Amino acid sequence: MRTRRSAFTIVELLVVISIIVVLAGLLLPAVQVAREAARRASCSNNMANLGKAVIMYNTDKQFLPASRAFPKGSPPYVVPASWNTPADYIGWTQALLPYVERNDLDDTFRNALMSGGTVPNAKNLIRVKVGVFQCPSDTTDRILAQNDRLSYAVNSGREDNTSPNAGQPFDVPANGVFNNRIQGSSPVFPTKIFRTRLEDVSQADGATNTILIAENIDCVSWLDATTEAHNGVVWLNEYDPSFATNFPGLNNDAGRNAVPDIYHARPSSKHPGGFLITLADGTVRFLAESIDYSVFCRLMTSDGTKYQEPGLGTQIPAVLADQQVPLNENDF
Repeated sequence: MRTRRSAFTIVELLVVISIIVVLAGLLLPAVQVAREAARRASCSNNMANLGKAVIMYNTDKQFLPASRAFPKGSPPYVVPASWNTPADYIGWTQALLPYVERNDLDDTFRNALMSGGTVPNAKNLIRVKVGVFQCPSDTTDRILAQNDRLSYAVNSGREDNTSPNAGQPFDVPANGVFNNRIQGSSPVFPTKIFRTRLEDVSQADGATNTILIAENIDCVSWLDATTEAHNGVVWLNEYDPSFATNFPGLNNDAGRNAVPDIYHARPSSKHPGGFLITLADGTVRFLAESIDYSVFCRLMTSDGTKYQEPGLGTQIPAVLADQQVPLNENDF
């Protein structure tokens, strides 16, 4: 007696395949969301560690690291005669190396200088990946092959005063947190060097509502401090006509394949809907990209009522009025 073999019909097979495709379509977004959540958690951990490193530096030195400076080759932050180009600038990331457990890189760099090496050559010796400087979600086209990429930027306040005849401070401390200490590279700049402390921030606008570090995936390398847009974020005068023309908005036009500029020295990330910040008290927060820009500006100042316009030494009434509005906990 012949027995019949059971088998799927073509219709049944197609139905099963269709069900599998539908289930896979439903599952894939969930997997992607879970992966991004893990990357964001890792990024948050990086920013918390950077915040701790800054706090330890401040405790050790009694002031914050510079956003940009010259290497300590002679008296601190004095420009040696042969160090006079942007290639010789170092940034806050190099200052923090001993505080993120990379003393080896710091030692290699300094030993190379002590042996007579140039700053660019010394930098090339340590051009490696440092995980705490990279957000796992930061995979923009421009830096896919760049192992030493930087995903985080410090609060540099307003853009620097680069007008040679202004006679005003190069970088006003009240405008932000981290000071640019390359002033003095030209005799036209004032030689006074500011060294802001976290205590200054706490006693002014407050550490709990002042940005210390923010994501910016338009930074390039953690060894690049060519301009403040390479490793810092700034806040701009939103009442200036050029603002509306040139500013892409927070977290917009992110990961572009272009040289950093002052209008892109703003928070940006690959996290959907916003970006992470570290406040001056060390806590990490996620800010929505839709945050009101005036609120962002108030979060950026260390002493808002004393802010000054770069190169002018004055205060714009409309900007000052924004700075005098107290921050509400629900604002951000």
